Amino acid sequence: MTTMEIVKIGLLIVLINVGFWAGMLLTEWWDAREGLIPSRGPEFMYFRDFSTIKYGDPLGISFMDASCILCFIAIKQMMSSWILFVLLFIAIGVGVWRTMLLKIYCTNPNHKPDSGFPWPGTTKISHVGKLHICYFAAGWAMAVFTVLMIAWAAVKRQYFVVKPAAYIFYLGLILYGITVWMDMSSGRFDLKKN
Repeated sequence: MTTMEIVKIGLLIVLINVGFWAGMLLTEWWDAREGLIPSRGPEFMYFRDFSTIKYGDPLGISFMDASCILCFIAIKQMMSSWILFVLLFIAIGVGVWRTMLLKIYCTNPNHKPDSGFPWPGTTKISHVGKLHICYFAAGWAMAVFTVLMIAWAAVKRQYFVVKPAAYIFYLGLILYGITVWMDMSSGRFDLKKN
């Protein structure tokens, strides 16, 4: 596979991520327009009010997703099918587990309502919330899969093969981490005060 083909695949993954992200924001707009979620305000935030979704998803997650595909392309010939299956199984399992924790947190009665989870204390989720659950699970699974591939390459003393993709992953992780810090320090992730 040529360098240009690898770049094209990486860009395609970024476009898919940004497309899904834009789809979430369009769904949020549609939910609001149709009156399916409350109006935006200080006590009810839309996804676009969160730094993690506004900046972290299109930038940080795009870098991490692209690095996942680049890692896979770099080491797929060196990895047996059963190791690939085990790594994917672990990554998908962590993605599902982490998404279940998100759903438990967001459906907590003390959760600040937002456009994804507008009815705290219930399991009712808006359309944009359902899309976000899928996006969140896929993002976690791809991130964990990337970390596992980087670790596998390091154990096999083949880290040099995935080093460029690992740097792209670390850049995405740092960018996303900054947006998480921005949301945490501004209190966007805090629970309601009783």
